Amino acid sequence: TNTSRVIVAFLWLYAMILGMSYSSSLTAFLTVTREPPTIDTFKDLHGSGLKIVALGPLFGNLMKQCANVYLREMYQRFVPLHSNPESWVKDGRAGYITSRHYIEYTMAQLNSEHREPIVRVMKECTWPFSVGVGLQSNSPLKPSTSRIVDRIVESGLVSYWFHESVRYATRGRRLKHKGSKKDKEESEDSSMVDPLNIDHMQGVFYLLSIGCFSSFILFLGEVWYGAGKE
Repeated sequence: TNTSRVIVAFLWLYAMILGMSYSSSLTAFLTVTREPPTIDTFKDLHGSGLKIVALGPLFGNLMKQCANVYLREMYQRFVPLHSNPESWVKDGRAGYITSRHYIEYTMAQLNSEHREPIVRVMKECTWPFSVGVGLQSNSPLKPSTSRIVDRIVESGLVSYWFHESVRYATRGRRLKHKGSKKDKEESEDSSMVDPLNIDHMQGVFYLLSIGCFSSFILFLGEVWYGAGKE
């Protein structure tokens, strides 16, 4: 009867929607990489269990005497280094304490192939102080030096020089990467597993579209045949 046909059609539509939703969710789960939770505060950094590295023992002494309880406790995980602390950060073994401008300069050099930074700066600041110019006590050069430094800062030259340095570092790394990209592609193993993308799954959508279209044609033919028979 027509009632049973309507019920079967709705059940078929429900099953098709349910199957498509499940397959889409499964595809998204397999293809989209979940980002790990970010570390933005001292509490997050303390709970992550990462070591803390820096050049020399200065920042370790500051952590030991800091009023922040998380920084004091993380002093037990502090590792003073003499060189190459960036490798610890790239390997995910530690967090690196240094000046913000130096971290931003380092981030420009450690961009991925798509020019996305692979390291980040934590939002909560550790110690809000700047780098100064040291002179001998009671030096007659202090007034002139202070005046010149103030003029340089107020004119924006410090920010300009910094951004120019970052731009040159980024451009140099990008040119170097372009020069070695061809050699890298030729040396890659052809058996390397590629991640799933929409090109790998086009056939599934084609089959689904053909099946839906064929079912719709058969349904129209059945309705037309039933109407003519009556």
